[in-house]
Amino acid sequence: MKRTEVVLSKLLKGATAGAIGGLLGSWCMSLFAGAFDRLVLKERPRPFLVKGSKLAMNASPQEWDSTVVVASEFSRRVLGRELTRQQRALGATAVHYAMGAGLGAAYGAANEVAPITKAGAGLGFGIGLWLVAFEYLMPKFGLTRHREEYSKAMHADSAGEHVVFGMTTELVRSAIRRQL
Repeated sequence: MKRTEVVLSKLLKGATAGAIGGLLGSWCMSLFAGAFDRLVLKERPRPFLVKGSKLAMNASPQEWDSTVVVASEFSRRVLGRELTRQQRALGATAVHYAMGAGLGAAYGAANEVAPITKAGAGLGFGIGLWLVAFEYLMPKFGLTRHREEYSKAMHADSAGEHVVFGMTTELVRSAIRRQL
């Protein structure tokens, strides 16, 4: 096997393991958000339900805002129409899991060429993602409100969700990658 084929094979295996890890990390983010609501905010969880379905995604307001904006913009630009409330909930959930899988795949592939990326058992990945994406880029591009418009508790919720995402992604990625 040529060196290029070996590298591509490793990248594909890493991306596959990372995508699976990202999907499970996204699910765990939702679980964390529900627990945060109950235990820290002393509120009932904020599941965004799709009517007639058991599908629900608990999320911090930052996470929810960004996924709804992406789903709504996709619908406007690609489908040429606005989404109903139910469709926004479904679209936001789809965006949440698609982003998790995509970011997990990129993380998994990066681990194949730069193992330092997995330092801290995914903690750095989760915190870095939160700081760069949710605290800087998303407000800058209008995908979420400005940072100042969210309470400190909401920032803590979002940071915690992303720590859970990063660490779950790494845990699952590394377990799957050992088997490939």
